[in-house]
Amino acid sequence: MSSVFNELNQKLALLSVTGLAAILGLNSFRGFIHHKKIRESGFYKDSLEMVNHYPPAVEHLGKPIKGHRITYADPENKLTDTDICVKVPLHGPEGDGILYTWATRKSMKDKWIIDRLDIKILNGGKWTFYVKEAQPEELNENGTEETNNTEDKNKI
Repeated sequence: MSSVFNELNQKLALLSVTGLAAILGLNSFRGFIHHKKIRESGFYKDSLEMVNHYPPAVEHLGKPIKGHRITYADPENKLTDTDICVKVPLHGPEGDGILYTWATRKSMKDKWIIDRLDIKILNGGKWTFYVKEAQPEELNENGTEETNNTEDKNKI
């Protein structure tokens, strides 16, 4: 009788381990697919291209500068359908850093627009190296940037 229980326990243990491996594998695959979509998105490609053409970044990190996986558990990373604020880990032949990227788009059909880029060199400093200027469609008839912030107007 005890040999039957031992055999049953072995089968249950094998089934549990197999199920756990399948769940972990599917979760890893899902994460890989999600990150692949991000790597292929406009904000990721454009921001990496910009940092690779930024002389101080190349001086500190070397060339090519490659981006690594974004950590979704990091509370500083915010990804929505129309707004992005993420930390992209960077690696170059001469060092590592972090690229802070802010980007927006009006709808899912629109292209991502990089609004701001900051770079942090590990064992170095952190600074902003790109800020988007107001685009012509964002300017009012006076040629100044359009704002919809009525709260600020009411405070004056």
